Amino acid sequence: VMERAIDSLQAPFLTPDQIAASRRSMGLDTQLIADRTYFVVTDGEALAGCGGWSYRATLYGGDASAIRRDARVLDPTADAARIRAMY
Repeated sequence: VMERAIDSLQAPFLTPDQIAASRRSMGLDTQLIADRTYFVVTDGEALAGCGGWSYRATLYGGDASAIRRDARVLDPTADAARIRAMY
């Protein structure tokens, strides 16, 4: 789903080289799976979409950009949760 979204949704706006480069900052962050905040939605047996949220400070990026992660847990009294990796 992510590959299809990255390829098709950006095609009207970016060159093929730019789309290829965007994969370095996009993609699945397995921390969301470990935190149990990433979900898959199906329609019968068909995959309809996927996405998640995070209570950590990281704003964006997948495992390929893990060096930029900020695993700090947000304070729910002061910080909003982050919507992440919607496809």
